[in-house]
Amino acid sequence: MPLVSASLAGIAEIVLPIFLVLGLGTRFAAVAIMAMTVVIQLTIPDGWANFHLPWAAMALALVVYGGGRLSLDVLLMKRPSGSGGPATRPI
Repeated sequence: MPLVSASLAGIAEIVLPIFLVLGLGTRFAAVAIMAMTVVIQLTIPDGWANFHLPWAAMALALVVYGGGRLSLDVLLMKRPSGSGGPATRPI
């Protein structure tokens, strides 16, 4: 089980930041990175102020505000004009 957990954590550390850069699943990726930050903090408590707190703050900001206008999330959620619905209102 530790080997599977380590493999999944390694994959997540590579894939989730790519999702954040692309703005794809921004809130999901930010929550997952924040969860990883909490786990790292619990295992290595010395790095809270220098490393973990800024990462957690940045991830929290992305969870609250999302990826923004240029994210793939917004582009994928757009509907053709005239179809109505919340995805067509201006951001």
